[in-house]
Amino acid sequence: MIVEIGRNRFRFALTVAIALLVASAAVPERLSHDWDNIDEYPLGPYPENEFENLIDNPTKITFGGEVDPRDGVVVSSRADVHAVYPVSIRAMRDVLIEFESHAQFVPRVSATDLEKLSDDPLSWLQRTQLSFRFLFFGAEYDLETHHVVRFGGEEPEPEQFGLTSRLVRSPDGKLASQAGSWYLKRIEIDEREYTYVRYYQRIEFAESIFGLRFALRRFGLRGIRETIEAFYDEAVRRAE
Repeated sequence: MIVEIGRNRFRFALTVAIALLVASAAVPERLSHDWDNIDEYPLGPYPENEFENLIDNPTKITFGGEVDPRDGVVVSSRADVHAVYPVSIRAMRDVLIEFESHAQFVPRVSATDLEKLSDDPLSWLQRTQLSFRFLFFGAEYDLETHHVVRFGGEEPEPEQFGLTSRLVRSPDGKLASQAGSWYLKRIEIDEREYTYVRYYQRIEFAESIFGLRFALRRFGLRGIRETIEAFYDEAVRRAE
């Protein structure tokens, strides 16, 4: 009887150990990126823009989602959108870098955890859960991203601000890569202060989900606009 109990305990311990090993092996290692390579990020105003036409009007520079035949990637999506808002650049910047509050007001962000990595430059590691629901399409994503303030992060009233992000790890294996940036610039129109906002995002999906391409084509650009508007609305709310 005692021998049998001992065997059962050993089998249970062995089963748990194997399960833990399998679970740890299923989580991809953190991806290696060159954080200083920022050539792909549009950290500046889009040429030939007319700021007056962008007031409260998030406008597409480029947008698209397409099948990607490369190994490990099934669909890639790229968006570049800009707008102008009657709010201070400081207010917009402060909302952007307060990552721990994003789940409270940013659409489709269901949870977020944050770890500050450095003060010079300002940088964070963020774990985010995203939830998407569009008609028949639904998907959940879990991602870990590295955010770096490139300029304007510590100035009391910056003239410009630049923030970049890259995917470090995709715990659920659904993303192959991600890169994004926010660029803010203080401008004046009719002697009133505005902030020019440019938001860029590139995502490469590693897993094919039914309806993904349709959702990107039909709702992707709207989702980007809603995200920009959410940050603006929050900046205005805090400034009141």
